[in-house]
Amino acid sequence: MCGWVLATGKPALVHDAANDPRVYRQVEARSGFVSRNMVCVPLQIRDKRLGVLYALNKIDDSFTDEDVEY
Repeated sequence: MCGWVLATGKPALVHDAANDPRVYRQVEARSGFVSRNMVCVPLQIRDKRLGVLYALNKIDDSFTDEDVEY
């Protein structure tokens, strides 16, 4: 997912990570960590993308558009 966000410059809300094809499964397979939901946003200054910030598995429900704004 982070690669997609970095490439496109668009934020991503994933409510069902198990069924989203943009989620890289190799990390979960090796670590045993299970991603249920996530929010990923590009970190950029002007037109230059520096990286991606992301959060996983919101405790109460799932991430929202409001989470993207903060």
